[in-house]
Amino acid sequence: MMNIEYVNMRHPKEYKVFTQGSSSQRGYFYGKVNSFSMLRASYGWQKVMFDKEVKRGVRVSYIFLFGPSIGFLKPIYVEVDYPDQGTTQSAIEPYDFDKHSAATIEQRAPFIYGINQIKLRPGGHVKAAFNFEYSSDDQIIRAVEVGSNLDVFAQRINMMANTYNNQFFLTLYLSLQFGKKYL
Repeated sequence: MMNIEYVNMRHPKEYKVFTQGSSSQRGYFYGKVNSFSMLRASYGWQKVMFDKEVKRGVRVSYIFLFGPSIGFLKPIYVEVDYPDQGTTQSAIEPYDFDKHSAATIEQRAPFIYGINQIKLRPGGHVKAAFNFEYSSDDQIIRAVEVGSNLDVFAQRINMMANTYNNQFFLTLYLSLQFGKKYL
């Protein structure tokens, strides 16, 4: 079995803040200095534990996958307003927790800002899951998958300022699968 996934990760302590008096509805994440996403390439196997004995039965399988992960760390940019002799000067700058306060931040900048400053972070992952296929027809796919994924990176991933940033990410998931087999 081979698999490719693209995943966007969130820090457990991030929360969205909206600036009072702002006409924009695009808030920013307080303390978030970098966004983090990863590309996983996996290789592994799926083994059937209990096959469908009757037409309305359930096939139970376990899945084990492993492989490299490439992390993408992109700096967060914000639109900042600086009061200057009765007028307001607006600028788009990288978010700095020590420099920017809630009073000066207007909103987050568009996603395109910081694209040219993406840093790559190498790592690896292991995925283990149970798959329960309950389709009555062998050509139709209907299944529920429950599993976990552990991503490990060579260094800590700096997503938030003034808090602990980890290099290990454990993900638990529930997946609903449906479709049709063509082979």
